[in-house]
Amino acid sequence: MDFITYTSGKSLGLEGAWIGTSKIGKEFLINKMRTFIYSTAPMPAIAHAVPTSISIVKSMEKERVDLLQKASRFRVSIQTKNYPKTTSESQIVPVLFSSEKEVLDAAKLCRKNGLYVKAIRPPTVNVPRLRISIHSDTTEPILEKLISILPEF
Repeated sequence: MDFITYTSGKSLGLEGAWIGTSKIGKEFLINKMRTFIYSTAPMPAIAHAVPTSISIVKSMEKERVDLLQKASRFRVSIQTKNYPKTTSESQIVPVLFSSEKEVLDAAKLCRKNGLYVKAIRPPTVNVPRLRISIHSDTTEPILEKLISILPEF
């Protein structure tokens, strides 16, 4: 009897989670976790919205491609300022720094210029970095502004 847990936060824009399983797995959960099931049940509106959200996300191929291309162009631009190349291929682009002071100064500079960019430091990561989260609504001028603000590495 297999169980698969799915979350409906973040990409689906909802809340909560659910478990996929067989009929036997469902009966097992109902008989062994009754209190948990009924104390954590989602609102009916959320349960109804999940299939709609999944359908919308499945249809957004162009948006995914555009987002990854935008992140790729940003990575190339960052390299022109001599920042170390990373293995990241997602829309979350780490910009590595050589010290905690440098990354904190860069994050502060970004905030002063109206950009909220999070500094991530050890022990959370080995190498201090700015974590740039590019979204589908992040415009090219915003990314260009960020690149112009960041100092040379």
